[in-house]
Amino acid sequence: DKTTSETITVMSDSEFKAFPNATISPAISIVATDDTSKIDLGEAMGTQYIRQDVTSDLNYSQTQTVIIEESIFIKKGATLTVNGQLIVNENVEVIIEEGGELRVDNETAKVTINGDIEVENGGVMDINEADTVDITGTVTSDGILTINSNVTVKNGGKILVENGDKSAFTIDDDGKLTIETGGNVEIRGQAKVSDITNKGTVTLNGAVLTGDVKISMAANAAVVDIKSFSADATSPG
Repeated sequence: DKTTSETITVMSDSEFKAFPNATISPAISIVATDDTSKIDLGEAMGTQYIRQDVTSDLNYSQTQTVIIEESIFIKKGATLTVNGQLIVNENVEVIIEEGGELRVDNETAKVTINGDIEVENGGVMDINEADTVDITGTVTSDGILTINSNVTVKNGGKILVENGDKSAFTIDDDGKLTIETGGNVEIRGQAKVSDITNKGTVTLNGAVLTGDVKISMAANAAVVDIKSFSADATSPG
């Protein structure tokens, strides 16, 4: 059954290495037991290009690099799932419509956003346990933006969280948000981000914050611009 998901666990002090021309089914996930487990898929990585709208479910494996090289919509009812590497090229716009989803769900996954991603009200962008998430373009969300990974907003990059009725931005406790010099994060809606290292600019402009938020100022020129914020009445404490 090709739809059945299977997991291969790499034990402590062991290595899983994929050789050239190897293929791994999208239904198979390779995971590490701990930091001493090594997963090396580099020599087996193949490249897939997306140039058209996503109108039905697409699922790419850990050994596939997915490059979005033309502007596209992820349409209502469609899910794009990437388990390997996702690259959004510069000058490319990805719009996730209401009912559409973009998911990255693997600890070996790498996400590089050089273009723009827009999550519309009712759309979903969910990145879970990716190895790296680097943003030099822009991520604008009026929908559900959840990142359970370490995120770096690089010079020129931006995350903008809008205040739509379905807008929510979450970086889970296992993740961390780092804003480098020249990076920018502006929160206008609901957000739960507990750990922020800031060398750039953080703006709270109508933000509704859930839980405790720690912003570490890591550079002399770092800025936190607090226009207005409130605490979510449903959050503990």
